[in-house]
Amino acid sequence: MSDDNGRLEETGSESPVEKPQRNRFLQCLINNRFMLSIIAGVLIGFAIGFGLRQLPRIDENLKVWISMPGDIYIRLLKLTILPLIASNVIIVIAKLDPEANGKISTVAFIYIVFFNILGASIGTAAAAAIGPDGIEDVMLEFIVIKFGLQTS
Repeated sequence: MSDDNGRLEETGSESPVEKPQRNRFLQCLINNRFMLSIIAGVLIGFAIGFGLRQLPRIDENLKVWISMPGDIYIRLLKLTILPLIASNVIIVIAKLDPEANGKISTVAFIYIVFFNILGASIGTAAAAAIGPDGIEDVMLEFIVIKFGLQTS
């Protein structure tokens, strides 16, 4: 059957209740496609990782090449987290009105300065405890173990 505009009418067995629910479900999938693709990528990565662990013999170079995209992704996340947090803190502090929120602004400023000093102190103490003299040996040993390179 066709209506006045020449379109065919649906004569399917769908009830009027099923169609809006299906459309709502499809709309939800479309709206959340980025999140769903991330979840799918994580699940595929886990499946590949667990599948490769079950192989009896796998070359170490192949393991390095397979793990490289994940390592790069994690390093990029680590690289972006600190500037993101710092910029958000700066934006929040800039939006605080010192006259209206004087005590909150002062406490937030002291809190930020204190924890920045604390973090710098912990980093300095850790560097002093480890000793910068042995850092080259540690890095060289890491490179030899990670990539299987031989030193001459």
